[in-house]
Amino acid sequence: MTPEAPRPDAETAEVFGRLAMEAGRLALEVRARGAMKERAKGDGTPGTEADVAAERHILAGLAARWPGFPVISEEAWDGGDAAGHESFLLVDPLDGTRSFIHSGEDFSVNIGLIEGDRAVFGMICDPVAGVMWRGGAGYGAWRADWNGDGFGEARSLGPHSAGDVVRVVRGHWSGRSVERMLDGLGVFGYSFEVLPGVGAALKFCRLAEGLAELYPRAAGSMEWDTAAGQAVLEGAGGCLRLLEDGGVLRYGKSGLKNPAFFAVSSPELRTN
Repeated sequence: MTPEAPRPDAETAEVFGRLAMEAGRLALEVRARGAMKERAKGDGTPGTEADVAAERHILAGLAARWPGFPVISEEAWDGGDAAGHESFLLVDPLDGTRSFIHSGEDFSVNIGLIEGDRAVFGMICDPVAGVMWRGGAGYGAWRADWNGDGFGEARSLGPHSAGDVVRVVRGHWSGRSVERMLDGLGVFGYSFEVLPGVGAALKFCRLAEGLAELYPRAAGSMEWDTAAGQAVLEGAGGCLRLLEDGGVLRYGKSGLKNPAFFAVSSPELRTN
């Protein structure tokens, strides 16, 4: 029997959002108790007991609602890929661990739905601010605030127009590839305003809300880092493209590693 799959709709977003909010609050409780032990994961990135607690809560909730549906989650990842799965969920239970470890507030909980090799729906939750963003191409993008018991009325996001000044939200700035991309944009007469850094997948939310126009990332990222953000951004009329050839970022890749990419709030923003 084929397991029931999550649908890209408000009901699914409500389940994702509630699980994410609860998981985020659990992580904050672990940090507040001082019970957080930092550990190095297999890919060299940091992890904590808070990540694990958040992930366990999310996976249990997803299994209860969609039993048997495949889920790939960062902390439980065994190094494999999504071979054999036509659709699956990608979960990042605590995106922005470095900020979290140092008592920062720039972290999020991300859940993305993959069908084929595309991110078709996603939810990003900011547990500190009490905000959820949801969206997908053909579905739209929405923001909703947590009221303590649930999410309030959702506000539609996008589409956005590109102006002459491109506000850049900083990611991992490394490599001449990003510099060349910015130079290429400058050829078309754009000027740039580099905004203060913001952690994790919240960068995608800035673009989806029209608060920034460009997010370049040359350093490595994993599929769970981008799936929800790409879906929300595309729902708001933006797009994410590969830095090398302008192609679309696909999912279910061997090793789940992403190449360099750039995200824009509007396809009107021309790039080389």
